[in-house]
Amino acid sequence: MAHATEATVPRLDETSYRDYRLVPVYRHTTAVQRAAAIAFWFKHRALTESCLAERRSHELVYLALAEDERIAGLTSVSLGRRGTDRRNVYDLRIFIAPDDRVAYLMRELTNRTRDLLREDSRTTPASGMRLVADNPKLHRPGLRRYLERQGYCPRGRNRHGIDQWFSAFDPDPPPTDSNQGPPP
Repeated sequence: MAHATEATVPRLDETSYRDYRLVPVYRHTTAVQRAAAIAFWFKHRALTESCLAERRSHELVYLALAEDERIAGLTSVSLGRRGTDRRNVYDLRIFIAPDDRVAYLMRELTNRTRDLLREDSRTTPASGMRLVADNPKLHRPGLRRYLERQGYCPRGRNRHGIDQWFSAFDPDPPPTDSNQGPPP
């Protein structure tokens, strides 16, 4: 498998959404950004294990920064093999601070992460990105329709009974394998 280097990872310019700066940091995170992400996860009790937080801090893709430059939300991914054909997929994780959960910020972060990873899949072969809907709000009919309109396909449930969605980077998405789930 080919691995992307910092020179081959697509560099997207930061953008804004409402009062937030969306900063792509995939494979370009600084020690300061990683430390801020770890503190953010611990502050909101999104993660409680130091080793896991340290690992995920190296898997950041986007940071959503509030006007005061604090982290309001972030996305991270891990690359793994999923499905019966064992093709590579990105497993997406997203967390937005409760006070910053404004309309469509999740959509912006999710879609921008997907688009950056789709470009990166040219050097790190991945068939797509999987979103595990561990937030019960993502199980609502309206949000399910929204995910479908954004190009996400339902891919069954993981071993914990949680809905999985998949956005293919190529025309042949991997088959569903309900016994697989993203790493913790």
